[in-house]
Amino acid sequence: MNIEQSVNSHLNKYPRLKKIVKRCYQRSICAFSPSRAKAVGDITPVSPNDGYEYFFGYYDKSPWDATDCYMLCMKARDTWSDVSPREKAQIILIDTAQRNKVTHLAETSSWNVQQGCMLQWLGPDYRSRVIFNDCRDGRYCSVILKLDIYGSNISVREENVLPAPVYSVASDGSFALTLDFSRLYRLRPGYGYYNIPENTASEKIPDAPCIWYMSLKNGEIKPVLKYTDFAHFEPRKEMEGAEHKVNHIMISPNGKRFMVLHRWFQNSRKYTRLITCNVDGTEMFNLSDDDMTSHCCWKNDEEILAFANKRAGGCGYYLMKDKTHVYEHFWSGIDYDGHPSYSPDGSKIVFDRYPDRSRMASVMVSSAENREIDGVHTLARVFAPFKYDNDTRCDLHPRWNRKGDKICFDSVYDGHRRLCFVNLYDREEKADCDNQSLIMESRTKILYIVDSLKQRFGVTSVVMNYFRNIDKKYLQIDFLVFNDSEREIIDEIRNAGSDVFFMPKPCVKNIPYIIKFYKTFFEIHNDYKIVHSHINQIDSVIFPIAKKYGVKHCISHSHNTKYSDYMLRAIRNWIMCLPLKKAADTWAACGVKAGEFLFGKNFMKSPKHLVINNAIDIDRFRYNAETRASKRKELGFTSEFVIGNVGSLKLQKNQKYLLLVFARLLDVVERPEDYRLVIVGDGDLKDELLKITTNLKISKYVIFTGARKDVNKFLQAMDVFVLPSLYEGLPVIGIEAQASGLPCLFSDNITREVDICNTQFIALSENKDIWVNAIINTQNFERKDCTDIIRENGFSIKYEAIKLSKFYECI
Repeated sequence: MNIEQSVNSHLNKYPRLKKIVKRCYQRSICAFSPSRAKAVGDITPVSPNDGYEYFFGYYDKSPWDATDCYMLCMKARDTWSDVSPREKAQIILIDTAQRNKVTHLAETSSWNVQQGCMLQWLGPDYRSRVIFNDCRDGRYCSVILKLDIYGSNISVREENVLPAPVYSVASDGSFALTLDFSRLYRLRPGYGYYNIPENTASEKIPDAPCIWYMSLKNGEIKPVLKYTDFAHFEPRKEMEGAEHKVNHIMISPNGKRFMVLHRWFQNSRKYTRLITCNVDGTEMFNLSDDDMTSHCCWKNDEEILAFANKRAGGCGYYLMKDKTHVYEHFWSGIDYDGHPSYSPDGSKIVFDRYPDRSRMASVMVSSAENREIDGVHTLARVFAPFKYDNDTRCDLHPRWNRKGDKICFDSVYDGHRRLCFVNLYDREEKADCDNQSLIMESRTKILYIVDSLKQRFGVTSVVMNYFRNIDKKYLQIDFLVFNDSEREIIDEIRNAGSDVFFMPKPCVKNIPYIIKFYKTFFEIHNDYKIVHSHINQIDSVIFPIAKKYGVKHCISHSHNTKYSDYMLRAIRNWIMCLPLKKAADTWAACGVKAGEFLFGKNFMKSPKHLVINNAIDIDRFRYNAETRASKRKELGFTSEFVIGNVGSLKLQKNQKYLLLVFARLLDVVERPEDYRLVIVGDGDLKDELLKITTNLKISKYVIFTGARKDVNKFLQAMDVFVLPSLYEGLPVIGIEAQASGLPCLFSDNITREVDICNTQFIALSENKDIWVNAIINTQNFERKDCTDIIRENGFSIKYEAIKLSKFYECI
């Protein structure tokens, strides 16, 4: 033990004298230390810099939701004058994808500066519900908030108020364990709440519960253990006449056991032992009983990493096996306390260090397999002003995000509490090799197989929407396509660091050549983890070959509800898709109908199923009156009523029927010159459609624009959108039209899954008057911004791309 530790140990008997000596020592050290930066590392502040105090709480919880986009935080005016302030604190949500936009969620009157109000996301989804502690009607309680998050639109409501506060919450969100926050406040105010006086204050060993179990579903509360249970369990002579408490409960990952620190105070001397127990109070085990155990964390369901003072090894971190006395010393030479936790995948450990002599606190990380001190890397160092010291100090409490590539911590380096994070991989690579190209090389590689990449195709729109919005730092998506692709899209993909390969067009007579091609391709390109195919008829050929050469997971993605417009081709494709259900590891579809078409009626019941919404960039299609006026002026429109259609000019889209409906419309209205039909798109039937337009004598009222990149602006110029398709999986243009605030008329062959707002489904029949009347009835429609509703229904590409990224990463 060094001199500082020896002096500290002796001064523990005299707390007030210890504070005075400590402060004098620290100030003298700082006075003679060379000046240095207040913050070192790639530190990114998240909370606002507006003079308020922002922090999260303890180290055993994550402020991030499942998407790593939203962070929970607390906001207060003063966190340096009192450890358990009387003023209420705000609970806020920070949207890191929207320039750290802040949303107020609630407020609480039960909180402290070390652990906050036990604010946390509730499992198992860690996205839709939040829980925190409060005091209402003279009783401590916990409050569950239900959050409906749709981008910038966030609605919050109280789902439940439970009759007790929480301390540790099970990972599946089903129950919590709690303890006596009033006794904690009396014995150490920085870890309890002031609101309610302790009713056992006169008792050193109360014969009363100290740990309770509470169901988060129905609020049922059951006592688990009493103070006397701890005092009578393997008692020591130092416990005689001592005052007892318990603190720092942590439930195991599987929710079956918990650990807790049992502490007792004897003549100003504090003793601590680490106890583990089943959640029902049975099978107590004295895991570490060498006088001092501090901060701990579960590595898994059977092992605990703890900072302790072992008689055989001194102060340090020890990995202990539950219900045994087997332990292993980590990082020999690190004898300073901190707050440890394992990364979500268990591969790394983060911990911190209290301020050193020069008042610099540190965040450090190590591989979980490296027990030596040379494997520990410092990620960040921050200054701790004297304003925040002793009980109102700001412990860093490092916490992992869900992905395991960022570490969040509280800090006061710039004069007030702020929530910050550091990017783990960036810092490690800069420290170890200063070569950022390693990130690119370690990306998970995914191969998309598509018919072609042409702007006019709906599948192209879908895959490119996801490609543009998916996190390319950790995922590399390459494309395997036919030769008939647009140069501009190919260049965009390659400029983003991905590649495009070309394959022979699949047909029956080409199968031997195709098999040879794919064998050669995957033999050369054998580093793909996932193949995501959008050409279902050849998946049964491709997937076995891909698996042979190292691909771990194959996804077949259904985008339609029909094999082909042509009978012989449809029969051929149906035959080729028969083995698909066994060949594919995941059955993906743009909607339920498309999934049931390709994979069968039990699509949604299968564990293989995955619905990937045809999501869009909703801000791009948001209704804008100025864009509408500009585009209509460009097209030469003044007061004309514009009927619109967007799609490839092919049999499926049924523009021929639309022309017949429009011709009938012009026959029945008083002023035909007040109507226009705009068809955006290109395709094989263009000449035939132009001929029909001429034969119907409606050419001067119809505009064929060809394929356009500014479809969003054309939608602004329209007054009603009409899609009389013969079949669809889930038309992305239908989502885009609704996002533009247009009234939409769809054929009843289109799945109702596309129905979000302002839609009407009409049967295709010889009687065109039904369509004509429906179009006329939309003329008084009041157009408005519908993007929030689109987002609410899961069609915002920003959030759907995050979901797909998570799916890829979890494979």
